[in-house]
Amino acid sequence: MITTKLIMVLLTMTDAIVKALEKLETQSDPVESREDEARKDVQGTAREPSLSEPAIGKPISHRQAIDIFRQLKSRGHSSYHLDVLLRGSRIYIPPPPPKPEPVSLTQKGRMHMPLAAC
Repeated sequence: MITTKLIMVLLTMTDAIVKALEKLETQSDPVESREDEARKDVQGTAREPSLSEPAIGKPISHRQAIDIFRQLKSRGHSSYHLDVLLRGSRIYIPPPPPKPEPVSLTQKGRMHMPLAAC
């Protein structure tokens, strides 16, 4: 049996997406995201990033962008279109993990010395 692992490509939030999320947050109903559904998905699927503190450059999935567009449309905000929300978005590349602190040669030597020699 061949199994395939799906890889979710994330996009970066644009100014339009951030403004749209803020507009949806100010209305009576909170933004309905698929975060809960993503957690309930079958094992092995990737979780979607949180939309709770939107900012330009933060990650967002394509599905979340579509959900935002649909919510705006259903609430009468016809000036927003999916292509406008995504214009300027790029593939999200997470920051590299922090580099470990450099260890001097004398410290390395001390780590390998027996305790009695110190």
